[in-house]
Amino acid sequence: MIFTEDIGAYESMKLRLLNGAHQVLAYIGLLRGHRFTHGAVADPVVRRWLDAYWQDLALPTLDLPDGIDGDDYIRTLVERFGNPAIADTLERLATDSGARMAKFVLPVLVDARNRPGFAELTAVILESWAFAVTSSSSDLITSGVPSDTRATITEGKSLLSAVDWLGPLSMDDVLSHAMTAVRKTFDLLGPSDGLEHLLPQGSGRAQEVF
Repeated sequence: MIFTEDIGAYESMKLRLLNGAHQVLAYIGLLRGHRFTHGAVADPVVRRWLDAYWQDLALPTLDLPDGIDGDDYIRTLVERFGNPAIADTLERLATDSGARMAKFVLPVLVDARNRPGFAELTAVILESWAFAVTSSSSDLITSGVPSDTRATITEGKSLLSAVDWLGPLSMDDVLSHAMTAVRKTFDLLGPSDGLEHLLPQGSGRAQEVF
């Protein structure tokens, strides 16, 4: 047990490294055909996207509590996600998906806007969420995403303008361009193969496809 007065730093670490990662894992894992977290995190494609989220977006936006090593904390999360005895489902992680993305992932994205490779990586995360929401038959996953919003996304209109909680990023033309490219890749190859095609290269950044 840890006793600390630095509650804010610990809360931010949990929200961005644990809860935010749950969202990335859920939608990319679902598009790769997984049902459980342990199966998703064992998939090299899913794991590399998860690592890219942690290392390129989440960790650089955090002021970690004194004495906490971010990489060590992430290793404990990987062990937890990969434990088949827990058998947590991706559907559960994706419940009320819009609200969870807005609370756990959007703050990371807003703070990481000036990071190298931001647009390419963020485009994959957001388009994976959108594809999962519009293709899922699960009421848990689609809950909290209005039917008109899902219809707008399905019609191929701009995700940044269609989703209210993405307002802080709505004027980012580079991100919008990157999202169009990711969506075209998903349409051409299918989301599972598209995620593999777009995998981060040596730098950890998503492959540019435009």
